[in-house]
Amino acid sequence: MVVDYQMAYQGGNGLMRLYEFALTANQIKVLSFSPWVPQKPKHTLNGFDQAVLDAPNETFTIQMDFAKRFARFNPGFKAATATRTSLADQAKAMILAGFKEPVKAEQKPASNSEDYPHVAQTVAHWRFFGGAAGSAVPVGQVVADQSGANPLSRAALNVDGVAAAQLGDVVWSDDHHYLSAAPGSVRFLNTNKNAPLRLSYFVTGSTAPINAATLESGYTVEAFIKIDKNWSAGNNAWMNIMTRDGKRGSLAGFTGGDPESPPLLFAISSLREVQWEVVPVQSGSRDGKTNWSGEIIADKWLHVAIVNDDVSHETILYVEGAPVLRNASNAPGLATLAADMPWVIGGGSWDGARADGFFGSIGEIRIVGKALQPAEWLTARKA
Repeated sequence: MVVDYQMAYQGGNGLMRLYEFALTANQIKVLSFSPWVPQKPKHTLNGFDQAVLDAPNETFTIQMDFAKRFARFNPGFKAATATRTSLADQAKAMILAGFKEPVKAEQKPASNSEDYPHVAQTVAHWRFFGGAAGSAVPVGQVVADQSGANPLSRAALNVDGVAAAQLGDVVWSDDHHYLSAAPGSVRFLNTNKNAPLRLSYFVTGSTAPINAATLESGYTVEAFIKIDKNWSAGNNAWMNIMTRDGKRGSLAGFTGGDPESPPLLFAISSLREVQWEVVPVQSGSRDGKTNWSGEIIADKWLHVAIVNDDVSHETILYVEGAPVLRNASNAPGLATLAADMPWVIGGGSWDGARADGFFGSIGEIRIVGKALQPAEWLTARKA
């Protein structure tokens, strides 16, 4: 039986499922396995490469009284005496023969709020905590940038002059990803892309240095996010975790689609995929370059990392440390329209107007002007 694992690591990693009908034992034995993983070059294996999945919903046994189940059409059914051991067990042994499971990297929760790698060339690092859990984040509340240069503040309760939010739509929380050293987060509530429009967001100041940053020497963007359990495609599709303002159609040489979109989209699609779409810095004919994850789970904290190499200009998207399949190449830097165009957290834009508010929680976001290794990510511990 083939099971759809295409949204899992490496597009499913060749995973499939076997059902054994053990009539004598009155059992259906289920085994989920990959015949491909044991054949992959050993040096390419990592902790996400599993030859046999052993979670309760992956390898399990169903008790089944076959005589009772078949009674209506075969009232005299009686299983024969078993002549061999379990086929599922034999299959598992064959798959694992000579295969050594890759060691998963040990990950430890932070011992304090500063227990993470502090790296050079950090452009901005916003950590959303500090208020009493459940209380509203005040309009104008400043969220410090750990680099000191690019503080954020909560925007006014309107969008383009139209009342579109309430004070309680953004609240402090002590909930956070277990590997984040930040002891809290902010929750974006009641976001709705339909009329009446409802969204709240944070924004950099018009003179923030990051507004002009193009990061042509490579970059790493990290975010801890959790999509609200009540997320729906109808109300929340294409919601933005982060963007930078402007219309990409105004960029010199832009020839791609959706010119009304901003030059950077860090968003969640209608299929609940992570979307990282940017217009590179190079001049001439250019379009957006996009990385896509598989479907991600709502109501679960995730660490997302986007790493752009300064030599190859390849951009790789990681979700919970796992690289995705749909990545972008030839994508140097991040285009910007003007030095006074701000960065936005918790909202996006369309045709120059605020749109696509985030529905869920954000713990921290860090932008670094170089490609980082996993040992330097926020999920690692301070040396």
